[in-house]
Amino acid sequence: MDHFGPNVPVQVGERMLALSSGHSRRPGDPDDPASCSPWAYSCDLALPGTAPPGFPQDVPDCDGSNVINDDVGLEVTLRAPTNATGYQFFFKFYTFEFAEWVCTPFNDQFIALVSPEPQGSMNGNISFDSGGNPVSVNIAFFDVCDTNNTGTGNDSPPVQNDWAYYCNNGFGSPPCPAQPNPYCPAGTNELVGTGFLDAFGSGLEDGGATVWLQTTAPIGPGEEFTIRFAVWDTDDTWFDSTVLIDGFQWVATPGTAVGTIPKPR
Repeated sequence: MDHFGPNVPVQVGERMLALSSGHSRRPGDPDDPASCSPWAYSCDLALPGTAPPGFPQDVPDCDGSNVINDDVGLEVTLRAPTNATGYQFFFKFYTFEFAEWVCTPFNDQFIALVSPEPQGSMNGNISFDSGGNPVSVNIAFFDVCDTNNTGTGNDSPPVQNDWAYYCNNGFGSPPCPAQPNPYCPAGTNELVGTGFLDAFGSGLEDGGATVWLQTTAPIGPGEEFTIRFAVWDTDDTWFDSTVLIDGFQWVATPGTAVGTIPKPR
């Protein structure tokens, strides 16, 4: 893609990769899948998959599942330059599971699986947060969302947002995780025109996304390795997720380690 909605341009060059457990399309694209209703929220392809060993990775103190569906990936084989000490790339994860399905078995995941496994990876995966959580609705950095989203609005007294509504009504593993503070600091700007804003047509229900993140990993000079970018639905085939990947480049400075942080400005 050359953009994902009007407010999410490519980060480097002219195109970025989009992978989705539904359909990696924007509303209004010529091949916008009419079979998904509402738009790309539930492209129920009902295709069971086999996850790599160690996945799906459960989140501590949350219900888990070992079932994946609608998995898709791109695996590439690369040889590092002779002066390389590592590499990095940017990614951005969108899901319809936010915030209803935080800390539940419905935990779509994105992984960047490397072989041979670099030191510091988790079962070969190099994209996770400082708590060791895989990229899912439970990862830190989930800042692109609607702070005023009001769930179904049927609570008495009314709750302020999806997170509070669904936690108060028994979704998620008890105790419900603490609501992030600040909540949705990046707002909804990067959801506009993606299909993840007001996805259900109610004005009450949105998806959410991470900010742009940067993953780094070490590599030996001239070393050959594979990296598999993959995303899947966990436990169900609904509430799909999309990941954008861009800006892969080699690193030549010493001390490169596995880690994921918000993309430096």
